[in-house]
Amino acid sequence: MNTIEKTLKRTFVYNQIAEHLSEKIASGELAPGSFLLSERKLADMYNVNHATARKATQVLVDRGLVTKIHGQGVLVADIHKKKKTTKFIGFILCKRKKSNPIYLELISYIEEELKKIGFHLIFTSFDDSSSKNEIPKMLTSAAVDGVIVTGDVSYKLLKFLRKNKINHVLVAHSSRYDGKSNLISTDNRDIGYKAASYLLKKHKKIAFIKGTKNFRPHDILREQGFIQAFRECDRQFDKKMLAECSSYDSDEIREAVSDLLKKGCPDAIFATNINFINETASVFRESGIKIPDEMEFITFAGPGYFQLNIPAPVIIQANNEEISHAALNRLLDIINGRAVGTSINLIPTVLSMKNINNS
Repeated sequence: MNTIEKTLKRTFVYNQIAEHLSEKIASGELAPGSFLLSERKLADMYNVNHATARKATQVLVDRGLVTKIHGQGVLVADIHKKKKTTKFIGFILCKRKKSNPIYLELISYIEEELKKIGFHLIFTSFDDSSSKNEIPKMLTSAAVDGVIVTGDVSYKLLKFLRKNKINHVLVAHSSRYDGKSNLISTDNRDIGYKAASYLLKKHKKIAFIKGTKNFRPHDILREQGFIQAFRECDRQFDKKMLAECSSYDSDEIREAVSDLLKKGCPDAIFATNINFINETASVFRESGIKIPDEMEFITFAGPGYFQLNIPAPVIIQANNEEISHAALNRLLDIINGRAVGTSINLIPTVLSMKNINNS
């Protein structure tokens, strides 16, 4: 009989196993954030059957010492960490217009879900380009249990969140992602893939207008999805039909589009941004070229973009309701100790055939 077996009596063995493991958790031998051995390995370690090991694990769950995470294992909780009970969640919008329909939708969905669980939402904006804009007070005063951050997230804010170990999730942000925070985002490859898949069924000569790598990093992913759809259809994209822009400058976009049209009028155009589509329409209009009735335009746009200069565009939209739910669920998991490490959750987009000009 080994040392562990001698420590345990046959009466209520699962309780004694739980007590032994509890002592290891209390002493720090089983560190917060680590995983227990699997129930099968625990059974072998304590020389008991699988059912007994499972009961022992459940005792620890009931005491709040560990958390079962589906598909990952049993996570040791931080029993020395005081749980916040503010019942407030923060929403921080960085360097973007507060009236933007995208963010209004996100806030609305999140607030609706929080009400169901007795939480409240605090909103603020942040722009570190101004020296007067300090870190939001909700963070410096620990007024919230966690925050959802979106927009052009600054490194200054991220550094503060990480240094002070503030629970946070990034949502559909426009900055370059470094992998050190949880991220919920629109699946940018899916945008390009859906666009090409739709157009390839109906058109032969397809043009593609996108931002350059340094200007719009997301456009690289959209291009990858676009090309993937071509490959799956065993077709090759004609690179002569590609136009790239390094900014939203109207003159630059119109020049790129004009050069594209000189190579021949395409049957359809996919633009990764709605600004590119609007400037394309301007080029047609100023050149006196009538947009062919059969020509289709498809682009990515958020809610509220109802004024386009082209007839009946096809719109690919982010699923903001699903993004909101995923972000909030992830943040609550972090707050309650159910989340381990960082993760990226990419939400598929929605292809809308609705004529938004007549909506």
